[in-house]
Amino acid sequence: MEDRSSTLSMGLMVIGSGMFLIGIFRLFWKSKEVVYLPTGSVAKEQSIFFDLKYMDQLKEMVKSGMFPVDTMLKSESSGNIRMDVILSEDKKFAAVQLFQFVPYTYNPITSVQYFTNGEASAVAAFLSKCKLRYGLTLICREWGLVVYDGYPHFFH
Repeated sequence: MEDRSSTLSMGLMVIGSGMFLIGIFRLFWKSKEVVYLPTGSVAKEQSIFFDLKYMDQLKEMVKSGMFPVDTMLKSESSGNIRMDVILSEDKKFAAVQLFQFVPYTYNPITSVQYFTNGEASAVAAFLSKCKLRYGLTLICREWGLVVYDGYPHFFH
C-alpha cells in the first residue's frame, strides 16, 4: 500500500512540475505575441531600410496612406531611412513609422500611422515589392529562382 501511494504522489509531482514549466514558458515566450484583436491575427514587427534620397517620397506615402505597388523604391540592408512596420499575418492591419538616422540614433520623422483592411494590404504589397529588389538579390517567385551575386540558386 505504501509503495503504491508513493508512486502516485511521484507521478502527480512530475505532472505538476511539467504543467508549471509549460506555464512559465507561455508566460515568457507566448506573451510577447502581438495580436490584432478584430481578426485574431498575429502581428509581426519588421524594419526596412532605404536610401536618404527616398525620404520625401516615403514621408508622402506614409502620411497619405497611398503605397503604390508599381514603385521603383528599393530597400537596402542598411540606410539613413528606417521604416518600422507592424503587419498582421492576414494583412488587415499595419502600423508604419519612418525614422531618419542622425549620428548615433534614428529619430522619428513621421508619427505612427495606422492602416486597416485595403490600406494595410497595400502596405503589405508595397513591402513585398521593395523586398524583391533587396540589395543584389533578385527573387522570382513564379519560377522559384533566387539570384544572388550572379549565382543562381533554386528553392521550393
